[in-house]
Amino acid sequence: MNQVKIMKRKGYSDPEMARTLKVHPYRAKLAAQSVRHIELAPLQTAMALLAKADFELKTGRGLPVQKVEWFIFHWNA
Repeated sequence: MNQVKIMKRKGYSDPEMARTLKVHPYRAKLAAQSVRHIELAPLQTAMALLAKADFELKTGRGLPVQKVEWFIFHWNA
């Protein structure tokens, strides 16, 4: 969703996005519709939270279920 939002801001069409992201054109179209009313900052915040959770899991800190719950809690805050 983050990539689609950035590409939409740069003026990419749905077929161009599909080719660049190597996904089916319908998936690119759905993603573009999904991010239409979402700002870029919250998407980037979500990516940062997920990256932190991923790092912590891979370095042995925490349980996967707890990390998912933590992400959902912070995402909705």
